[in-house]
Amino acid sequence: MRAEHLGWADLCIFMHVARCENLSKAGKQLKIDQSTVCRRINPLEYCLGLSLFERGSSGLQLNEQGVRLLAQVELMGNGFSGLLEELSSGTNEVSGRVSVGTMEGLASLYLTRQIPKLQVLHPNVTLELVTSTHPLQVSRREADVFLGYFEPIDHSFHSELLAGFDLDLDACDDYIAAKGMPNA
Repeated sequence: MRAEHLGWADLCIFMHVARCENLSKAGKQLKIDQSTVCRRINPLEYCLGLSLFERGSSGLQLNEQGVRLLAQVELMGNGFSGLLEELSSGTNEVSGRVSVGTMEGLASLYLTRQIPKLQVLHPNVTLELVTSTHPLQVSRREADVFLGYFEPIDHSFHSELLAGFDLDLDACDDYIAAKGMPNA
């Protein structure tokens, strides 16, 4: 088999294995047998002429080539999903499902007030709110959009400052008397 014979199904299986770091878990997610997953990964590596994983007792870890391939496969997946949404809508109207990842505080204090406004402006958009204690990775399709407190480390995606907020430090008089006023 040569690279031009690769199919999207092979790359999707690779993506699941890369995310699960385990053939068995990937098989369960895909609802196929572990041996089938293995039979698809081995020819993929042979076809590309390189190994994609470091195999160890704890599972599979992507090597440098695997990381590079995963990034490209995820971009392909995003493009394919966008194409399907565009074709299925049949109009230029904004529609579809958007997964918004954020931290609990932003979700409860900010987004809950903004969602009704968005629904009025774009009634054909369905929001899926995904909260987490750690930043979700857009590149791994954990969310379509991520709202957080910090500038993202991965600069391959567009990011911008949407808002700012002030923080106040409160202390009781006894604390200040004992410890002093903190420096700003």
